[in-house]
Amino acid sequence: MGHVAVQLAKSSGARVATTVSTADAAALARSLGADEAINFRCELTVAAYIDRLTAGHGFDVVFDTIGGNNLKNSFAATAYEDRVVTTNAGTTQDLSLLQTKAFSLHGVHAVADAEGHR
Repeated sequence: MGHVAVQLAKSSGARVATTVSTADAAALARSLGADEAINFRCELTVAAYIDRLTAGHGFDVVFDTIGGNNLKNSFAATAYEDRVVTTNAGTTQDLSLLQTKAFSLHGVHAVADAEGHR
């Protein structure tokens, strides 16, 4: 789902940064239009790549396909008064950061086929 999001965002004129877990995934993301591929296994903290890529401002839109406990990283990466979109909003996270940063959380329902593919 993330590869489709990269292509849609890029085709609408966005500057796109995506998180990946390997060098191969980074190369694929760049081939699909990502301007930046952040290897979350190498980057020390969310704050480090936010500082590096947005001068500490945060991203205008964060699209999270992992959800759950990863939402805290998405919340940290989001700019003040902007948005997080997730395909997995099921979480027991403290949502007070939504109020502190005044951003919105949007859930997207993804339907899977009989084999579990989205």
